[in-house]
Amino acid sequence: MNPAKLNHRIKFIGLSAPTPDEYGGVTAIETDLLITWGSLVPVKQSNQLALEAGASVLNGDKILIIRKRNSFIPAKDMKFQDLNNPSDTYTVHSIFPIVESQSKNTPFNDNWYIQILGIKRK
Repeated sequence: MNPAKLNHRIKFIGLSAPTPDEYGGVTAIETDLLITWGSLVPVKQSNQLALEAGASVLNGDKILIIRKRNSFIPAKDMKFQDLNNPSDTYTVHSIFPIVESQSKNTPFNDNWYIQILGIKRK
């Protein structure tokens, strides 16, 4: 594995538990969970079939590849931000391992990495 492929600083953002506010509503505060290195690649037509049957992927959506960590588990209620381009924020749509059929097309071909499909937020 070439570590130079993980060339984007990625910040994972989660929502805290909803707390009541002074107006009678509830507020959830965004908290920074993890800053790590990752690889952002655009979703291609060939990748879409391997992702999920129900995922409709647009042009701005990306696949994020990060190293697995025992202390951090990404979830669908998170979002991540590309710190190289701070205006690019993505909502986590799905999380899946790299499968053998994809390993020929990507330099990340072992089980130390996971893929995250991010839907671009506007």
